[in-house]
Amino acid sequence: MALGRLRPGLARGLVLVDSLPTLEKAGTERIGEFLRAHLVDGFASLDEAAAAVAAYNPHRQKPPAPEGLRKNLR
Repeated sequence: MALGRLRPGLARGLVLVDSLPTLEKAGTERIGEFLRAHLVDGFASLDEAAAAVAAYNPHRQKPPAPEGLRKNLR
């Protein structure tokens, strides 16, 4: 709504990140750093994006194929 109706042309896109009602400053800073690191160039492929996500959260089980990321990387 903010980008489409209230301020058309304000931005080329909008990133939504799941969050909790109580935010931890260190956690939000880490997410921001990850997003800013890929802001300009993005990812060359789904495999590259999957590798970046796996490096960001190494304790999470990596999916067998990166196709699930496609909907998140429009």
